[in-house]
Amino acid sequence: MAARVPSSSSEMTSRPSVNLRDSLVFPSFANCPNEYYLDEQYLRIDGDIARNKLHWCYLGEIVDFTVFLRVYLDVRDTSGELIFAAFHDDEDRGMRFVQQERLKKGHTLVVLYPFQHEFVDGRYGFRMENPQHVTIIPCSLNDLMSANDRLQGGLPTAVCWASGCGKTENLKTCSKCHKAKYCGQEHQVEAWKTGHRQDCKAFRELEWFLNRDWMTFRGDAAWSFPR
Repeated sequence: MAARVPSSSSEMTSRPSVNLRDSLVFPSFANCPNEYYLDEQYLRIDGDIARNKLHWCYLGEIVDFTVFLRVYLDVRDTSGELIFAAFHDDEDRGMRFVQQERLKKGHTLVVLYPFQHEFVDGRYGFRMENPQHVTIIPCSLNDLMSANDRLQGGLPTAVCWASGCGKTENLKTCSKCHKAKYCGQEHQVEAWKTGHRQDCKAFRELEWFLNRDWMTFRGDAAWSFPR
């Protein structure tokens, strides 16, 4: 039996307020502001001080890493560019991600308000000095972007998500992501094994990003990631 197609927009989730594919808010490394230049897309002059005009965030998948006194990473963003990133904070130099078992190849490094930095060895990347502005998401960048794209298109709210089902009665919502709908446990288990495991995690991780006003920066109110 063919899957039922939602008949109206009321049977789909609303579009998030922001899109991970917005290159201004979620720039690649090449489009991030440089630490020594005033990028008027992101900064404004207030007297003698440069202040943020908006919020921005870098996402890059961890390709490799080294742990020696601090955490060093090689990460690749959606443009395909490979860059270097190093923790230079005074708290734990990234060691919390080792303890949390989040420091893994294939996970995604996320940095708020990043500036391009040239290291003493000539490599370019991010010198991460504020631990509140850095996190590692236990999902691949591809999984995050795929989940983002699905959310942008709207998710069905009135039909079972199991492939080929189409049932609309007595649907239960996934208790983790609060988005997927299933007619029963059998189809929920089936969907979990065939892809919802990855989608569910990505949907949950994206909640923090997709329901914020990234274009408005009020005073000195910089955001911080949950610890």
